[in-house]
Amino acid sequence: MKLLMCKDISVYDFESFSILNIDLLPGILQVDCSAQNINAWCQGRYSQKSNSYARVQRAREYPHSSPEEIDRLSGAFSLSDCYWIQTKPGSSFRKLSPYFEDNWKDGISTANIYTNGWQSKRWVSPNWLYKYGSKNEMEIMRLARLAGLTSVEVKIEGDGILVENFTNTDIMFEPADMSALFYDDAEEDIPLPRVENVIEKLGIFGEQMLLFDNIVGNWDRHLGNFGFLRDSNTGKVLSAAPLFDFEHSEEQTLRRPEVMSIVRCCKNKPVLTDMCNRIYVNTDSYIYRTNCSAAIEMINGVG
Repeated sequence: MKLLMCKDISVYDFESFSILNIDLLPGILQVDCSAQNINAWCQGRYSQKSNSYARVQRAREYPHSSPEEIDRLSGAFSLSDCYWIQTKPGSSFRKLSPYFEDNWKDGISTANIYTNGWQSKRWVSPNWLYKYGSKNEMEIMRLARLAGLTSVEVKIEGDGILVENFTNTDIMFEPADMSALFYDDAEEDIPLPRVENVIEKLGIFGEQMLLFDNIVGNWDRHLGNFGFLRDSNTGKVLSAAPLFDFEHSEEQTLRRPEVMSIVRCCKNKPVLTDMCNRIYVNTDSYIYRTNCSAAIEMINGVG
């Protein structure tokens, strides 16, 4: 027995290769439920090796176990969605899911092992993720909210920050790379989404996200760093997910060719101009202000 579950609904049978509920499948599997895509989806759940906290926890709790064995033993639970792998009859989402803190062991959640991203991080509760050494994100998140962008709540905690979880047992996150709706630029070392594709799928939010990233020097908006919110009961796509993960942002001048691509594809130039003006008046950064001025000139100069 090996079933992919969404809460307590069976969506895929790994042993018979059968789709049991297509509406609740991850987007990439709705399009093509091939062995390659199933493996990509499973691998995409794991924390990266650079996440030292998850690496230590994995070695301590599952020494010498393969990823497949860890999935079987842990259920592959995350605190970003409601998927898990059922291998025993009678097991349930409520009895095992880390969304319920009484399922944690000694205050530690196995969801740490399935929390992606480069930075070392750990869940301190179902509602808050602690990221080590990411204080620079505080100012950028502040600017994002003042600029009218939906972004996650963050607050300083010790040597890092606490990031609020924007998912729950009814709303789950599907990253762009698992949605099958986006394609990347194969020429980049880290595959980045193409401007026209993001704007086509996300509309005005995509325009704002891409331009904001340029203004604050965030060159890490890869396909795992944005996506959609889905209803975990119906599978319906609800909206774009709030912006998160600005840990690699640096004060750098605009990438003018990319901004030009954004401006040429966008359909909401007044909104982008307003966003730039809001950032300009709410930051003390000379670079950010210079970038806002340059972006406005480019917006006004392209017909």
